Amino acid sequence: ESRLKDAQAPLPEEHRLEYMEQLETIAAAASRLMSEGVEVVFVDIPIEPVLEQSTRYREVAELTRTRIPSGTYRWLPEIQGHEWVTNDGVHLAGSDADIFARHLSDYAKTTLEPDATNPSR
Repeated sequence: ESRLKDAQAPLPEEHRLEYMEQLETIAAAASRLMSEGVEVVFVDIPIEPVLEQSTRYREVAELTRTRIPSGTYRWLPEIQGHEWVTNDGVHLAGSDADIFARHLSDYAKTTLEPDATNPSR
């Protein structure tokens, strides 16, 4: 209940500034790795829908997507239409954790791994 109450409040300004600094560090590190040929993929781990719709989550997501946009950086596509089940609002329950892990694995295998027809990938 406390987590939900906190999530409904806007991000405090000091946390917002700290988070924006962290995003700058992450974006710079990702750009450096990408310039060296490393494929970097950002991932949004699914959470409980009520938390996902909270003020704080939406604010953090907007800051993140503004600084690390999908047009510049690669993001794992979301599974559309799935109602995620968690143990506590943030940690996926067993079967949903398996679904997400399989999605991540399938993405890596089909998108990131080099194949015999295109060894330069």
